[in-house]
Amino acid sequence: LIELKLLKEYTAYSREINTEIWMST
Repeated sequence: LIELKLLKEYTAYSREINTEIWMST
């Protein structure tokens, strides 16, 4: 269950980063 929680947090984090990169382009 811990791995699932980390995966969720990582997915949300990477999504925010990708959004910032896309916006800055």
